[in-house]
Amino acid sequence: QSINAMRSDLLDTNGRVIGPPYGLANPSTVPGSTTGLASGFLAMAYRQTTFDPLTFTVAKNWKTTMQVLDGIYGMSGSIEGISHYLNQGKKLIVYHGWDDPLVQPYVSVRLYNSLQETAGAGAANARVYMIPAMQHCGGGQGATNINLLGGIINWVEGGVAPNDSLVARGSTFTRPVCAYPKYYKYTGGDPNKATSF
Repeated sequence: QSINAMRSDLLDTNGRVIGPPYGLANPSTVPGSTTGLASGFLAMAYRQTTFDPLTFTVAKNWKTTMQVLDGIYGMSGSIEGISHYLNQGKKLIVYHGWDDPLVQPYVSVRLYNSLQETAGAGAANARVYMIPAMQHCGGGQGATNINLLGGIINWVEGGVAPNDSLVARGSTFTRPVCAYPKYYKYTGGDPNKATSF
């Protein structure tokens, strides 16, 4: 039952989806911490120095949290706003680790899908990179060292869109990285080299 809950959408009291499921990573490999949540977003929402996340319930706290974080701090950009940005010819690169335990990876997958529906031709100005075995913004067991900053600079300043031959480096191996929804498959050779995929 716990696994099913983690792998299912988070619903509000009216049955509306308010959050995606956790990714496929093994949660036991991630050090447990509620500090960022307690002294970060929840503390901001309730204007306290800290907030005990163990007391948070969707029924009691969700509405207030979202009203404050969206309404006052403007923390979640609307799909319409991002689509407008892209349709002005501006560029966006999003990357996300499949093993992120803090922000569920399906947030970025759903962002990609929503932009395909709402941004029209502007969706071509966005790239989403889903990095295998990367945790929150880095770390994890995967190849997580990738130069996406260079990718956005080349795209914005040089007009050269990121291609699907980016390489991520791990401690002793490399992996290819391509824009979602594409993915690489092992084709043979040295499994520690990106060229084997």
